[in-house]
Amino acid sequence: MRWFDAAVRPLLPARLAGVPITIAGYKAKEFVDEAELAGAYDVLSDLPDMAVLYRGARLVVAPTRFAGGIPLKVLEAASFGVPVVMSEVLGTQLGWADDPDIAMVPGTTAEGFASMIDRLYFDEQQWTACRDRQLQRVQAESTERRFVEAITAIVRGETESEDRPATRVRVGGIRVAADQSRVEELEHLPQSGAARLADGAGENDATNALARNRAKRRAR
Repeated sequence: MRWFDAAVRPLLPARLAGVPITIAGYKAKEFVDEAELAGAYDVLSDLPDMAVLYRGARLVVAPTRFAGGIPLKVLEAASFGVPVVMSEVLGTQLGWADDPDIAMVPGTTAEGFASMIDRLYFDEQQWTACRDRQLQRVQAESTERRFVEAITAIVRGETESEDRPATRVRVGGIRVAADQSRVEELEHLPQSGAARLADGAGENDATNALARNRAKRRAR
């Protein structure tokens, strides 16, 4: 956000001067107080439900330049039908970098961000195309059903050997590779445990179940 404030915001065209920009999220107020940002911002800190923000937003800007993992806030905003102008690192993490309608800024340049924000804010055709495409990608790649299908494919599909690569499935922008021992262990998990793994919940239960399965096989 400091980079956006110092490098991108000064490049926004005059016709965006009166458009309010909101910083929202966990401890947003504390961040803004410490960051000494040059621009004026509305601040919504620790919102219990981000849907309130998304319903009134024209765009979401995600200028993150360094990150790891799945950018869940991008997926969340896009799932509400709000186009996200995102950095190259976030688009790449999601596997969206080659999609021309995604509103990813190649090279994550300040000029590119300012230009993309300006175009999407005022061009209704581009705004609609971006919103629809991001929604399509979220629905195709990041739903609970997709996670369950991906885990099932890993469990039931081909596994890695010397002459055969591991099964690889894209889930929410992440390529997941199956491992033979992991597949054998997952096959012994209760179905409910495997399902909880698919949506990121029940991880401790699943880990404990794997440990019990290993112990049973050693005892045989």
